[in-house]
Amino acid sequence: MPPNRRTVRDAPGHRSLASWTWYSIIQYDAASLFIQRCEDLEAHPNPPMVIDEIEFPVDPGQQSEHRSFAIAAILCSVTFLESSLNELFASASEERLEVGGGLGGLTERERQTLRDVTGMVDRNRLLDKFQLVLHLLGREPFDRGAGPYQDADLLVKLRNVLVHSKPSWEAWGVPEDKLMKSLLGKHFSTHPFINVNPTTLAPFFPDRCLGADCARWALHAARSFGDAFFDRLGVAPAYAIRHGRRGRVN
Repeated sequence: MPPNRRTVRDAPGHRSLASWTWYSIIQYDAASLFIQRCEDLEAHPNPPMVIDEIEFPVDPGQQSEHRSFAIAAILCSVTFLESSLNELFASASEERLEVGGGLGGLTERERQTLRDVTGMVDRNRLLDKFQLVLHLLGREPFDRGAGPYQDADLLVKLRNVLVHSKPSWEAWGVPEDKLMKSLLGKHFSTHPFINVNPTTLAPFFPDRCLGADCARWALHAARSFGDAFFDRLGVAPAYAIRHGRRGRVN
């Protein structure tokens, strides 16, 4: 589903070209790229190095790069999910577009409902927006106590920690925080960029948590939730072309 283009009249007697971009695809691609970069670094870590007579078990620059890619993948995964919902609302007014538009799988009455409530839905938290759409269009809402809702909720909370981070003392061992305990339960694979003695258990967050395995989980959690949402609607999302999913259309 490439960007759609059309001519628009922006002045008397003058026309210019305008394009419509599906940002969920851009965010999906970005998250996928960051995951790949994270995996590449974990597969080929530099050897220990000495700087000013101080020995570092891992290359500090490579360590920073690795963590940056993991964080970027997590942030893009949530933005991908948010973009997919924004596209549903934005395209509802467009007769020649898919997803929520006239070429999508919704009825005209359902599209009008989306147009009518856009501003009101925007005031809610991200996953609540998805739930409201399902309720408004008479579809089965997500079970908040089961997957894929739980993983998506955990992902959004992790994103919020990264975006609104506040410093605190992090225990070396099993985390006490409920969110971090939930993430620890995902059993993310150990990566080679933990800059401590191998016999010492490093803090779970951010040291052990933020790696390629966590990044992969983040995108999978966002995609699984998005897939389940659009399946309930009977609509093919714009990002479906990125992972071989055609979607179900009424």
